Amino acid sequence: MNLLTDDSHLKGSASLLYDSWESMHDYINNVVMIAEFEYGSYGGLKDAAYWAPMLWGFDGHVDLEGKCYGTVADLHASHLDMTINNHTNIVCNGYIKGLPNIEETVIKAEIDNLSTDANILSHVSLPLSWGKVNIPSIAYKLGRIEMSGLFQGLISEFTAMCNIKTNAGNIIANANISQNDTTNEYQYLGYVSSPSFAITKIIPNNWITTTGFEFSIIGEGFDINTMNAQILNGMLFDTHLRKKEIQDIYITGSLDEQIVETTITINDSNINLDFYGGINMQGDKNTYIANANIKTINLSELDIWETKRDSNIILSTNI
Repeated sequence: MNLLTDDSHLKGSASLLYDSWESMHDYINNVVMIAEFEYGSYGGLKDAAYWAPMLWGFDGHVDLEGKCYGTVADLHASHLDMTINNHTNIVCNGYIKGLPNIEETVIKAEIDNLSTDANILSHVSLPLSWGKVNIPSIAYKLGRIEMSGLFQGLISEFTAMCNIKTNAGNIIANANISQNDTTNEYQYLGYVSSPSFAITKIIPNNWITTTGFEFSIIGEGFDINTMNAQILNGMLFDTHLRKKEIQDIYITGSLDEQIVETTITINDSNINLDFYGGINMQGDKNTYIANANIKTINLSELDIWETKRDSNIILSTNI
């Protein structure tokens, strides 16, 4: 096979299997395609839109290597290596069942590796019918993102399990995500953890450098201006505060209509406190509130206050 169009160049082998010429009248369901793409093949998204109309409006191309087989309505991929517009690479196995009706299409993707960057994704042009994809601001600070995992379901309701590598640390995330029929926002229930994460990559500071964490999250929406989310059973461990490792930090939090509320409890030999903090972002200026009950804090051991070698400072107070 050496197929060349204005927008694509596919190299390798290809065959079409069908019962009779009449099968061509329903190409999407009746004609089985078998294609093995050699290195150097690429497909234009404009060409792909003829078989998958929901791609109309996309621009660019996909470099291909691997095997695809099945009908358009029941398409499978084996050891497929794809690079989209020279920036996002996906190596996967899986299937797509239900095209061209994207709303009823079931997708299963076993992702061996997905490599991308939020700065590049933010400039990808999507079809108008897809609407705008809001990328969380934190994603821009993570640098190049490498991911492996499983995605399975409809675009309106799916399960995702993944391991993510970033320049700030590795993250394990599992989530069930579904689209609210009334608001069209995505609802989610998930679990996120990391054995060690460089907080300073996300929030530059001179206090907390790295920490492990685990928490559950439930919410709706991804736009910070409208989202409603809660952090449940949050815990930080192996947290490095200045020069000391702090244990037993428990966190709960919520974001609702631009109001953030957080409670933090620390039970460590060098610091024992309960903290409540809130931010109201609804007006032109943010409003902050904080309330802390500091039972004990060893300032010298935490390297907050320098003392003589044989001295120590311990405080207990309410704020």
